[in-house]
Amino acid sequence: MQQNYGRIGNEKINELYERATEELDEQKAADLANQLDEEIWKSGHSLVTYQRPDVVAVRKGLANVGAHGFQRPTPYSKIGYVNG
Repeated sequence: MQQNYGRIGNEKINELYERATEELDEQKAADLANQLDEEIWKSGHSLVTYQRPDVVAVRKGLANVGAHGFQRPTPYSKIGYVNG
């Protein structure tokens, strides 16, 4: 499955990727993956620096649900109706 959404790459990224995916030793593969991650960040992939509009319709009186922006969605156990 292709997950390089930014479609970035260079010789070092490609070489580290090949080595990491072919490595059988789990620790060495993890070390190579960390090096690969650092190299990708140096290339400046795509970092969201703004909040996209997130419009959610919510019934009146319902608390802790709606657009969450950069936050993680609220756990379902924290969503409920307001007293009153």
